[in-house]
Amino acid sequence: TYTYFTPKAPSNGKHEREKEVLKKLPKFLKATSVLGTRIFETESGIDKFDLSSIDISGSVSEMKTSFHDYINVVLAAFVMKYSKELGDPQIDQILNTNNATASLRKVLLLVSEHGHTLFVGVDEYDAPANNRAFTGPIIGLDEGTLKHVEKIEMFFKSSFFAVLKEGCGSICNDRGSVISKYFVTGVTPAFRNGMSPLHETEIVSGDPELHGVCGFTEEEVTTIVRHYLRTDKEETDKIINSMRKLYNGYYFVNTAYDKSDPQPPPLYNPQFVFHYIRTLESTGVVTTPNVYTAVRSTHILKSIADIGEFSADDLVQLVISGFVESDIITEFGYADLLNVGKEKSITWSLLFYMGLLTRGPEEGSLRIPNDIIKTELRLVIDGSKKYGEGRNGFVDIFIPPQVIRSVSKRTPGIILELKYITLEGLWSGETANWTKASDYDILTEFKNLLWKMQ
Repeated sequence: TYTYFTPKAPSNGKHEREKEVLKKLPKFLKATSVLGTRIFETESGIDKFDLSSIDISGSVSEMKTSFHDYINVVLAAFVMKYSKELGDPQIDQILNTNNATASLRKVLLLVSEHGHTLFVGVDEYDAPANNRAFTGPIIGLDEGTLKHVEKIEMFFKSSFFAVLKEGCGSICNDRGSVISKYFVTGVTPAFRNGMSPLHETEIVSGDPELHGVCGFTEEEVTTIVRHYLRTDKEETDKIINSMRKLYNGYYFVNTAYDKSDPQPPPLYNPQFVFHYIRTLESTGVVTTPNVYTAVRSTHILKSIADIGEFSADDLVQLVISGFVESDIITEFGYADLLNVGKEKSITWSLLFYMGLLTRGPEEGSLRIPNDIIKTELRLVIDGSKKYGEGRNGFVDIFIPPQVIRSVSKRTPGIILELKYITLEGLWSGETANWTKASDYDILTEFKNLLWKMQ
């Protein structure tokens, strides 16, 4: 969460325009599928709550303890940082170490009593529930897992989001709202459905004027590369050309994607951009581009393959064609997640929210945004592979099963992975000599021959 005292927008170019957009937004805001959220810094203070920092790996009781500890630590830092503006309060009189909900309510009252308002933004609001549902050793969204997730959801509804909703209205009585703006980011809309304090939020992810806050434009990536790597224009263009194929292509606006002239321009995933340039700066070459970092996406993909109406064949057709026809479902709850893999519209929508798909060339279509996501999808086609095994199950050649109608049978699918390729192995194959060892001069000559063949 990002909390602001009476925010003042920065004066630099693009953010000045987006600041004007934010002024027009309602108090309750909701943005999904934000791959690299950038909230505007102000001259006044920022207090950050990141719900992904709360540990949900244990029991519900242990999760609650982690919640109380984390929220209280952040609130304590907030009160200390703005002690002067808040009348130099005693922290031990504000915070309840065993009840962060009470602490949050007291801090909101304290801010209101001293005539301030807040700009509150909740980052990764659905992370506690998502992390429980989509990670772990068990592949599949079973009823037991989702019942546990529902308990997590109900706790955050009553202990966190309900208090923030009060801060937007009734908590301060005749003094008005202490929270003047409320900005929420997350991944899926599923966890918004069950949280009544978030029912009044408006999904703004598809707003063209806010598209730029969802990632980096190519112009921004070019600026980052030139300043960070200190490259000239020619070298920068080469780097951008490589990164464009790997990390560009995300498009969130609620209109069809015009490949010839996309407006607004497609975006890069910031995490991947920074990984690439840091690796390039430290090693001079990026031989293995960063695979998709959200492990839960692989978990979901493996759980849906060959379930019900949705199968690996659907993924194969997606990889071959590059896009699929499907509407995006904007509201679904936990019960609906049990149908992931059974109902195609829910499955494709979930993959969209997870960043594996983005808006396609026609209304009602979705497409693969870039090559790094294609690699992720190919990983699932060979479901036997796991991270750390060779090239993460990347399929070099895939021949899908064929239906022989005359006998009503399917041929087996064929998967070929070209791993462990060495110069010596290529030489042995070229000369059909698998017993004789090659020397350095022979391999050098063979390498030069291969270069000439390129």
